[in-house]
Amino acid sequence: MLVIGLVLSCLQATSPIRAASRFPVPPLAPREQGEYQARDAQSGEDLWRTRWDVEEANTDEITRIHAEEEGRGRLEGTGLAAWNVRVEATFSGGDRRLTSRREIRDDSGRAVRVEERAFDYGAGTGSITITDVATGRRVVRQLSVEATSIAAEMLATQLRLLPDTEGHRMRFSLITRDGKLVDMEASILGQEMVTVPAGRFECYKIEIDPSGFRGVLADLFLPRIFMWHTVAAPHFWVKYQGPDEGRLSREIVRELVRFEPRPAATP
Repeated sequence: MLVIGLVLSCLQATSPIRAASRFPVPPLAPREQGEYQARDAQSGEDLWRTRWDVEEANTDEITRIHAEEEGRGRLEGTGLAAWNVRVEATFSGGDRRLTSRREIRDDSGRAVRVEERAFDYGAGTGSITITDVATGRRVVRQLSVEATSIAAEMLATQLRLLPDTEGHRMRFSLITRDGKLVDMEASILGQEMVTVPAGRFECYKIEIDPSGFRGVLADLFLPRIFMWHTVAAPHFWVKYQGPDEGRLSREIVRELVRFEPRPAATP
C-alpha cells in the first residue's frame, strides 16, 4: 500500500497541476490489515513481502489515518534488507497534514537509512530529511505542495476515490520519495477479473501515466504502470505492475496475499 513511492523517484520534476479543489478523504474500513508480495515481472523471482495495518479514527469533524508497514526482501540497489514505515495523516476541513518515517535496516538488523517526511497542505509547505545512519550525513529538502498533491505514501489509498470521480480520471502531482513533484494522470481502463494469492476479485484496471511535456518524455523510458482496485467498496488495491524504483529499474508485479477489514479498535 505505501511503498509505491519508490516507483517514480528518478523522474524529472514538473510543475504541479493547479486546482481549486482538494481531494476528499478516501474510503476506508475503520481498520484494515493485509499483506503483499512482489516478484520480478520477467523472471518470476520472489523479491519481497510487506505487511500493513491502517486505522481510521473520526472525532469532532477530524479524520486521522494511522498506517504502519513492515517489509523484508531484496530491494533493488540495496540487497537483502528489512524496513518499517509509519504514517500519520490528518484531515480537518481545509486543513490536511501528513508525516511519515521510513527506516531501512541491513540483514543484520542495523539501521542504514532513515527518511522523514512532513507535509502541511494548508500552509503549502513540506520537508524531507534523509539520514545516512553510518555516516550521520543528513540531507534536508524543502518543497511546496498543492491542494492536489498526493504523497507517495497515500497514492494507493487516494486512488480509491477514482471509481466515483467524474470521467474516472484523476489528475494530481505526485510527491516522490526524494521530493520531486511529478504531474500524473490516473484513469480507469475498464473492469477485469484478477486472481492473486488472496483470491479472485472483480477489479477496475487503472493506468497511471506521467502527464505534461516532461512527463510524456519520461514515459518513453518507463514500463507502463497499472494498478487493479476492487470494484466493490472500499476499492482496495489488489495488484500492481510497473517499475520497481524508477526509470530503467526492473519491472515488478505486486499482488495481494491477504486483506482483512476489521471493526474499529475498542478503547
